[in-house]
Amino acid sequence: MRKLSLLALLIIEFSLIFLSGCKFFNPPETPKGIPPEQFGKKYTVENIKLDLDFLVRTLEDVHPDLYAYTAQKIFLKEYRSLKQKLTSPLTRIEFYFHIAPLVAMLKDGHTKVYPVYEEYYHYRRKGGLLFPLDVNIQDDETIVTANYSSDQIPAPGSILLSINERKTSTLIDEWLPLVSGKRLVKRLDYLSDFHFYRHFLWLTCPSDSLFTLKFIPHNEDKIITHTVTGVTYQNIIKKRQLKNQKQNHYSYQTLSDTIGLLTISLFPGNEEAFGKFLKKVFGELKQKKIQDLIIDIRNNGGGFSPAEMELLRYLTDKPIARIPRMDIKVSRQIKKYYRLSMPKLFRWFPMQWFHPAWRKIWKASEGSIVTVSSDPKKLKNTPLRFKGNIYVLIGPGTFSTAADFGARIKDYDLGELVGAETGGLATSFGAFYPFRLPYTKLLIRVSHKRIYRPNGEDKGRGVLPHHLVSITNPRGNISLGLDTVLRYTVELIKSRNE
Repeated sequence: MRKLSLLALLIIEFSLIFLSGCKFFNPPETPKGIPPEQFGKKYTVENIKLDLDFLVRTLEDVHPDLYAYTAQKIFLKEYRSLKQKLTSPLTRIEFYFHIAPLVAMLKDGHTKVYPVYEEYYHYRRKGGLLFPLDVNIQDDETIVTANYSSDQIPAPGSILLSINERKTSTLIDEWLPLVSGKRLVKRLDYLSDFHFYRHFLWLTCPSDSLFTLKFIPHNEDKIITHTVTGVTYQNIIKKRQLKNQKQNHYSYQTLSDTIGLLTISLFPGNEEAFGKFLKKVFGELKQKKIQDLIIDIRNNGGGFSPAEMELLRYLTDKPIARIPRMDIKVSRQIKKYYRLSMPKLFRWFPMQWFHPAWRKIWKASEGSIVTVSSDPKKLKNTPLRFKGNIYVLIGPGTFSTAADFGARIKDYDLGELVGAETGGLATSFGAFYPFRLPYTKLLIRVSHKRIYRPNGEDKGRGVLPHHLVSITNPRGNISLGLDTVLRYTVELIKSRNE
């Protein structure tokens, strides 16, 4: 009788969840950091060494193949050396500069130390002044791409040589060891991001308001010295919006009577909103009889795979494997993390009984690898499915789920890739587990899965384009606002339609 009552209760609870349409599994909240009153606090040598030990132990427990790119012997030697060097109390920021290079040695772009957000965000919220330029780092050159200061000097296309007497090439050399990732182009792209360049500059070269610059203007050889005033984060966002650099993660525009451009900078977690957007876009494509669709994911750092699959169902009726192959590292941390992803009402229940992958994980011993895969299946049908030609723009900024999308396009022969090799690997580690260090509360993330591309290859490379487009004059393109890759794609389409 008691068993029947329990079963009835479970059926009622599940029915309420499914009928309400709510999402059952959600990522747990990221562990909270420290309050402002603790900014600048010095942590004892004992505490920072305990944090270091906790960091390495957690990486080894959770990551499916921690030493895939860097030998264990080399990493542990550096770890022991760092531990011996920790002989005096440190602030969180000081400790970050010690441990970020250690984690970056592993060369996994999904495994990293976050660059001390709480202090930086607090500074931004209080109206602190930030560096007023956007930049693009090409090899060892820092090229200005936008200027949000009052006098617009230097102009886009200028080469930035120094900031407050610090050479930009030296700054790049200092920052690169802090950035995780296997491919150099992706790490440089990360530093070029309009958020992270300012963040790293604030961490390493703080300035209250003024920035003295040395630069070479576009189409000139002389070096100019000029001082600019910092701007607030709020003003940067406003000016970016005025220049049509919207903060939306996705947008669409019609380029001609036959060509459409869909730009996605993140595969969002809000599936409902993204679904409505795609329905509207593909309805317009059908109504206007668009023949060629360009999908731009060059500046897409990843996101959520359900949004990727939602887009794919508008592009093909071919059977697609949602999980071609995925290796999952079993650990006590991940088991706890998965359980926290469930509503509190159900955390007591052995939910692994209801999910085949979870069943494998809970049966496996800690430290083992569980492999999960799914057979190719047709995605949910839609009358708005696009029947024309598909061109996907990729590059160094294409990472994680976006690189996965590019791999699907290529491996399932759904369209043509244009641009440059993706910054994210075609087969890569991912699905990170976030955690904080016990004392300094620095935020870390570590991959707990290896996700394979559909064709199963793992060559340590990004997704390669069908059409490689070399940018021979980045300064000129930036100064004139030209998009070489997009222009190449449009010309390619026009030549085929003649």
